[in-house]
Amino acid sequence: MAEVMMKEFINNNTKTSWGDCIGLSSTAEKLKEAITYPLIYPDLFRDTRTWRGILLFGPPGTGKTLLAKALASEGCTFINVTSSTFISKWRGESEKMVKVLFDLAKKHAPTTIFIDEVDALMSTVNQHEASRRFKSELLTQIDGIQGSTDHVFVLGSTNVPWNLDTAMLRRFEKRIYVPLPDDIARVQLLKLYINGPNSLEDKEWFKLGGMIENFSGSDIKCLSIEVKMRVIREKIKEIDAKGTNRAGHNLRKVTLKDVEDSLAKIRPCVTCVDVKRFEEWNEKFGSY
Repeated sequence: MAEVMMKEFINNNTKTSWGDCIGLSSTAEKLKEAITYPLIYPDLFRDTRTWRGILLFGPPGTGKTLLAKALASEGCTFINVTSSTFISKWRGESEKMVKVLFDLAKKHAPTTIFIDEVDALMSTVNQHEASRRFKSELLTQIDGIQGSTDHVFVLGSTNVPWNLDTAMLRRFEKRIYVPLPDDIARVQLLKLYINGPNSLEDKEWFKLGGMIENFSGSDIKCLSIEVKMRVIREKIKEIDAKGTNRAGHNLRKVTLKDVEDSLAKIRPCVTCVDVKRFEEWNEKFGSY
């Protein structure tokens, strides 16, 4: 089982860096404080044990998984665990698998165990016997690293933190809110994803940034695809109208109107009500 799990879970080649985490520098710094800096500056942390359990929570598409991938490039072993893999591949052996997983983490330390959508594994629902045994073993293993000298960390992410089991929530000593991008980050993301010839001026970029206030990073990416597809569709019509490919394949520049018209087709996945709920949960349970 250990060999299979190593192939399944260990991933140190994400090719993602902290520079890819646009608008997330504050959260990235907190992850570095807990996981990266103790490895780089061990003498400074000789008498200080940092957080061993960290939860990233917030709306979908805000960069939680991206942050985890950037962390994987920092030189420690990165074990990526998803609820679907736990459930589908080791049904009936989940407790044993959890123990083997943490044994692997200790053997290959320093290690970060990333549990994506941790609420699917440790929610307040699905309280059947097998689920309770699994949860109990996972909590026991996390407790084991809290007082250990091994450099093993658990990083969880969730879009629904209010569904997390209370016992699991306590194991996440640091709970970090990853909100929707701010004005500057939205403009940076829009520029990054459009990433091609355009006629937009600075004032127009910032105007657009205000128009996509409730957009997550993934929403902005979807919007940018629609923007570029408008230009491509126009070119295809031009080529088809002439009946040949002589029209050439050079695309015109993206304009402000392209983006504004595309906004009529793309809607954000997060509402103001959703944002308020996250902010209220952060006020009650978040760490700063």
